[in-house]
Amino acid sequence: MLGRRLVLIAVVAVIALSLSGCAKRYVFNFKSEQSVSNDEGTWLEHSDPVLFGDEGAYLDGNAITCPFRFSGDFTMEVYFYLNTADTNYMDWLEMYLIDSNDWSYGVWAGMGMHQQGVNVSEYWSGQTGSSPTFAGILPGLNVDGNNKAVFKKVGNLITLSLNGEQLEAFTLTFANQIPYYRPFLSAYDDGTEQWKGVYYQKVVVKYEEGNITP
Repeated sequence: MLGRRLVLIAVVAVIALSLSGCAKRYVFNFKSEQSVSNDEGTWLEHSDPVLFGDEGAYLDGNAITCPFRFSGDFTMEVYFYLNTADTNYMDWLEMYLIDSNDWSYGVWAGMGMHQQGVNVSEYWSGQTGSSPTFAGILPGLNVDGNNKAVFKKVGNLITLSLNGEQLEAFTLTFANQIPYYRPFLSAYDDGTEQWKGVYYQKVVVKYEEGNITP
């Protein structure tokens, strides 16, 4: 009996060690920071300075990219808030993993949506060169409240989900397999009423030790 217990303890220890490399987390909370900067780094703003409201970073015709890139297996969670409901809409919403630190990216993987009216929408999810467009809003999207988008990369397999609803799982094409991927967030409101649109609240990236670089 003692021998079995020792074996079990040893197995548990090995498993714990094997998982220890996956315990790293990068977290940026736009809602609490009320800024694109903290002690760890600064998200790059691509247009005018980002506006901030109680719910976080309000992007209108703007985009921000993470100060860090990630490699290997990792999971990115994007928390954001919408208050468009039935009276307003988003012109654009994009959440990608990209190959650069600005809008000039050549490689992307993720999800996006374009609206030309409250009931005129199209969305896509996928990667550069393979992202069919569908009518409607992103499946699972809450247009009047909180949302959580998840990007999971395991090897070359990317799985995307929104509020628990899986959008797509795909294998990165050879051209889209790059050493590091950088989080990119963008949004436009409909131009009729400020503060009715997208507020990015928080980004969490869970990655393996050593797989992060500026």
